[in-house]
Amino acid sequence: MRKLLFLLCLSFSASAQIGAKVQQQGKIFGIWQNNQFGYQMTLMLQADGSGEFDGDPIKFSTQATIISITSGTETTKYNYILQGNSLTLSGGDLEGKVLFSRNGAGDQNSSSALSSKATQTFTNTDRSLIGTWAGNNEVLLFKADGTCVYLGNSFSYKVSQGFIIITSAQGDARFGYSIAGSQLTLTANGQKVIYAKSGSAETSANNDKGKGGVAPELVGQWCYLNMNQNSQTSRCIVLREDGTYTYSYEGSRSVNTEAISGGTSSQNSDRGTWYVQGDRLYYNSQSAGQGSYRLEKKNHPKNVNDPMIVLDGEPFVTMTSRAPWR
Repeated sequence: MRKLLFLLCLSFSASAQIGAKVQQQGKIFGIWQNNQFGYQMTLMLQADGSGEFDGDPIKFSTQATIISITSGTETTKYNYILQGNSLTLSGGDLEGKVLFSRNGAGDQNSSSALSSKATQTFTNTDRSLIGTWAGNNEVLLFKADGTCVYLGNSFSYKVSQGFIIITSAQGDARFGYSIAGSQLTLTANGQKVIYAKSGSAETSANNDKGKGGVAPELVGQWCYLNMNQNSQTSRCIVLREDGTYTYSYEGSRSVNTEAISGGTSSQNSDRGTWYVQGDRLYYNSQSAGQGSYRLEKKNHPKNVNDPMIVLDGEPFVTMTSRAPWR
């Protein structure tokens, strides 16, 4: 099973459980404030189980009348009572009852600022995440417009304080993520998947600015065919718009002499990611790692209406209907 698909199933399952708790426990999500001790305390509880307490990140879950709040590695359980716009906490490390008001009732300016902060939490895009990531026989593409492409399907995504929220028809899936150099680590329910960055998500229009990207005019299938009396080989490359590619090779050879009569055949395949920068096509192959070819665009010398791409001097003719190069 593909690793990210497995994590999606885990995360959607967790989201479904959270959804059930929301129905049971009522509207506990929101911004809550308390001023009874002479200073303001702010508690933010979000629907994905994350939040903040006075600016420090927390995680929380509810069961019956218990809310468990985790800060760092320490989890504390509190009793809670929810009545309209009032949330009362007791037990745990509290000596008495602490009453919070929803949205900072009585302090509209503070409430407005906090509400704005809560909205922005999920809309800020991490620029280092944008691009194509490959690993574990799969490829992820994060676009700057908030779209994630996986297995040919597009999902919307948001970023929040070390988490990626991916939305599909089944609901929201929440992943912890971290980026170290060109390595992306996704985490869900204790499972981790690691990817390596393979190129930019921008198109080749950025090439003039010195940036690499997927060149849309190259998207499609390209093949090299070599046929003679005793052998034939074919090598085909499929370049996709999401920055992934597949490569296939098939070869056969026949031998007919007075002593020997027979033949051999072979085939292999590969996949990975690709992008273009300047006059070079860069790749990250699952079997061979990273590399590049010198890229030229030429029309077939005999069939002049058939465009080709020439990689380090080797011609691949289009198998996709397209106009000749001009």
